[in-house]
Amino acid sequence: MSTETQTIPDAIMRAAEKTLDQILCNCPRSCGGLEGVRAASIVDIAKAINDAVMAERERSQWRPIQSAPRTIEYDVLVYGSDSRMSVAFWSIWTDGRPGSAKREGWFESLSKKRLPNVTHWMPLPAAPKAEG
Repeated sequence: MSTETQTIPDAIMRAAEKTLDQILCNCPRSCGGLEGVRAASIVDIAKAINDAVMAERERSQWRPIQSAPRTIEYDVLVYGSDSRMSVAFWSIWTDGRPGSAKREGWFESLSKKRLPNVTHWMPLPAAPKAEG
């Protein structure tokens, strides 16, 4: 048996805290305190923790590219059939000529080069906390 203490990732803790706050509080909105506290069953609490863990696992899995958000404001990690990973965004554009057809595709965020054959995506991880 290991004596090491494992730290629960921040994203899981935030999701569990939010869900537990909803379970324990009768307020229409989160009160952030103990007003309106009601009894919560161990099953409710265990389910909230499980849901938070499963949500974080889901977040860190590769997904088919068809399910990716298609907006220029949202960078994601993409993987292509060329075995290459890139941070990318979706864009729709025309060549500027009147009546030209709209084109769409994935573009590398830094170089703005089009990425052909993108097959999978996942959200980017959270930024590291500032030290100090």
